[in-house]
Amino acid sequence: MKIYTKTGDGGTTTLFGGKRVDKNSARIEAYGCVDELNSLIGVVIAQIKESSLRVPIRSERSNQLNQDRHDLVKLDLAMTIKNNWKNIVKKFLRIQGELFVLGTDLATPTDVRVSTSLKLRGASKIPRVTRTFVTRLEKEIDFFDKLLPALKSFILPGGSKTGSKLHFARTIARRAERRIVDLSNTEKINQNSLVYINRLSDWLFVLARYVNQLEKVKEVPWKGRGR
Repeated sequence: MKIYTKTGDGGTTTLFGGKRVDKNSARIEAYGCVDELNSLIGVVIAQIKESSLRVPIRSERSNQLNQDRHDLVKLDLAMTIKNNWKNIVKKFLRIQGELFVLGTDLATPTDVRVSTSLKLRGASKIPRVTRTFVTRLEKEIDFFDKLLPALKSFILPGGSKTGSKLHFARTIARRAERRIVDLSNTEKINQNSLVYINRLSDWLFVLARYVNQLEKVKEVPWKGRGR
């Protein structure tokens, strides 16, 4: 498959189903923001793999047969931290897949049906965001939130490099949400897509806090105007 087709050189692109629209149309703006968010999450995954997954799992004395209890505790702690990061990466990879579904959903008008040619190639239906996507995010938000100190005020977005990027990702999710609202004001959309992106921004906020906690970076509370 060729990377370039030249069909979009005039500033238009083709939606799933064949309709051509301007590249700055509400639908393209919506799934373009989703693509941007997905790419930033890819950066976050790469950063975690380069740094946090390199937590040493052996102490200096791990090769000694008479390893004492202190060494075993250090080893167990290192393994726990490493497994936490692996679990986070696994969740981010799942989110990337879900964002591809969201992008497909937004790129496909609701009245489009799977053509005979696509059915012959194994596509039985158009991928759409479902309520299951949302409930899974909600369960994870509740789980991670219980591991964090209760919020008593607004916090400034920031922290570690990874935590800061997750706060940034949250803002892109909010922008995507605004673009999806714009689209919904002019065209019919799958309402689950709007609920999903709203919940995802909350998920990213909680994960940013959790990552900062793992990296032992303290949150900075907003002290209010003039303080």
